[in-house]
Amino acid sequence: MREPMELKNVSIMAQGRHLGLYAMDYELPDGSHKIYETAARIGKAWADKPDGVSACVIDPAPGRPRLLALKEFRPAVNRWVWRLPEGIIEPGETPRQTMERELLEETGVKISAVDRELPAAYANDAVGSTRITQIFAYADATKYKNPKPVQDNPLEPIEARWLSRSEANQLLNWESDINARLQLAIMYFLEITL
Repeated sequence: MREPMELKNVSIMAQGRHLGLYAMDYELPDGSHKIYETAARIGKAWADKPDGVSACVIDPAPGRPRLLALKEFRPAVNRWVWRLPEGIIEPGETPRQTMERELLEETGVKISAVDRELPAAYANDAVGSTRITQIFAYADATKYKNPKPVQDNPLEPIEARWLSRSEANQLLNWESDINARLQLAIMYFLEITL
């Protein structure tokens, strides 16, 4: 393995309401310096613990399993994007509490059980340091036939729906405006035995 670079300084280049653009000065093994730019939550040039949650929610009903997906307008890419329910962990919340709050806010759905909570992983380590905890959970789609946000928020337009395996497969193969975490969740959903 190559000798690692050493972080010498972090300075903020620009700051918005939620995100900062940071310059990270690294000293290379040969003594030269390289500046890397990264985006991160304010005050966190790198994440030492998870700051977000992504929820893969499945209705495991025999013969008709469903996967909960959202279609939301994402200003960063200026288009509607298919994705999983996700959100930022608020101070004092556990990842599971965040998942439950975000699911309720974005879809009105309450989970019946958690199958698995994965350790936090980087969402996109090329441009930022956000770490996401992925939670796999179950809910009963018959209790929440028409999932929708609890409050209509014009600043965060969301369409929530349950996808059959056929619909999920079509989305995976034909939709280009899809979040990578949803792609992986669909692959999981299509492969598991329920």
